[in-house]
Amino acid sequence: MSLTQRIKQGYLRLPGAEKAIFIGSGLIMLSPLLPWYDSMKGYVIETIMGVSGPLFLLGILTMAFGGLTFFHMFMPFLGSSFFKNSELSKLANFCGFEALLMLVISNSIFFSTDFGGAVTHKGTRFGMMVAFAGIALTVGGAYFAKGKSRNVVEVKENFYSTPVQMPVEPVANPLRTSSEEMDAREKYRAMSSQARQNLWQRRGDSPFSKLDAIEKNVTDNMKIRTDL
Repeated sequence: MSLTQRIKQGYLRLPGAEKAIFIGSGLIMLSPLLPWYDSMKGYVIETIMGVSGPLFLLGILTMAFGGLTFFHMFMPFLGSSFFKNSELSKLANFCGFEALLMLVISNSIFFSTDFGGAVTHKGTRFGMMVAFAGIALTVGGAYFAKGKSRNVVEVKENFYSTPVQMPVEPVANPLRTSSEEMDAREKYRAMSSQARQNLWQRRGDSPFSKLDAIEKNVTDNMKIRTDL
């Protein structure tokens, strides 16, 4: 499998919230390479990127915070890990808010009246908009990813905390002696013999048995008469 296919399949397997974090952190990382500001001194317009000009350090820090989250998600596509035992939602929240802090500081310095006294015009370029959009995606994705992971943890806790009722097999009474077992057998035999006797008595009371008895008496009387 080629590298591009592995990256594509790894990205497609991510949930929606993690895709937002991946895209947002990538935008934060790339935004300092784009124009952040433009300034005009007289008739000369100067374009300032995030990693250039007097505020280059803030741009480099913004790139670093975006790269932490981006490579934390990108390196598993290549079969390795960037940070071990770190929760994605917490890392994305931290890096997103730190990058936001860097942008706030950068804008507050650049648009201050004490910064660049000879500058007649100051403006924001699309690179700054890309950075803010990346921060919004990263923080929003981290929020939804945190809620989803919390639901998964609750489901796991409920699953493992529910007691499992195993079927109970009947256990022989260890206090029962052999004499008690013999008594039980004798009682069973007595009950079965009594049941047989009752059955034969019921058969003796039937009309067929009475007819057999009458026929037997008649034959006995005829034998007596013939003997006489």
